[in-house]
Amino acid sequence: MTDVDEALVELIRPMMKRRKGYSEQKMFGGICFMINGNMCVGPWKGSLIVRLDKANHEDTQSEPYVKADGHHRQSDERLGTR
Repeated sequence: MTDVDEALVELIRPMMKRRKGYSEQKMFGGICFMINGNMCVGPWKGSLIVRLDKANHEDTQSEPYVKADGHHRQSDERLGTR
């Protein structure tokens, strides 16, 4: 994992631990956060992969920092990355 990935894990973990059904699984060379056994969010190569609601797909596509495929959001600005 990159330094940015590790920083993202430290930001995500406290929020996810509060969720019912939370677990972590090693995946893609890093950590994936799961809810009820389903992939929810995780860092990947300095970015954040987030599972989103299909119903809001078009709105999500227009958000800043969302890549064209809508499945891959750029790292948090608080980490000093884009």
